[in-house]
Amino acid sequence: MTSKVNSRGQASFEVILIALFILTVTFFTLNSWISIQDETYAIILTKTYAMDVVNQADDVYILRKIEISNVSPDSISLVVYIDPDFSTQPVLKARIENDLPAKIAANTKYAADKISITVK
Repeated sequence: MTSKVNSRGQASFEVILIALFILTVTFFTLNSWISIQDETYAIILTKTYAMDVVNQADDVYILRKIEISNVSPDSISLVVYIDPDFSTQPVLKARIENDLPAKIAANTKYAADKISITVK
């Protein structure tokens, strides 16, 4: 009876090792094929920074969407839509439009002078 219990435990252990090996190989294979693109990083950075700036306003604003209006291998243009009209906050709007390109350039392939941010 003892030998049957030991063989079942051994088989379970081997199945776990094989599954772990398959998952590891799959993870590294997919990671090399599917990578986060610079456009995605630019949107993530824009959303994070815009939310930080919007939260500093006295009134309630909603970050409605971020849109890529133009992209090429060396430049990107993003449009940030904020409701209600964010033009009533010129200092905060300028912070998003002027400070954000340097942050995006530090984390992507785009140069700061090739990044355009527009707040609407």
